[in-house]
Amino acid sequence: MGERRQAAAPVRGAYLAQRYRAEFGMGDIPQPVQRVVFPIVVAIGRLFGVHRRFADAPEQVQRN
Repeated sequence: MGERRQAAAPVRGAYLAQRYRAEFGMGDIPQPVQRVVFPIVVAIGRLFGVHRRFADAPEQVQRN
């Protein structure tokens, strides 16, 4: 079970970074990775249902 959690951690991180991208940035990760790789990782995570863990997460803050 521990291996599965460790494997899901990057998927959860990519999902949250995508969902809340208007609220915070990840300066340590290059922009091309955030714009190209993250959406692919998020799509794979959705196939495996990782996003369900965050079903009750608050919506991102809208900037005016």
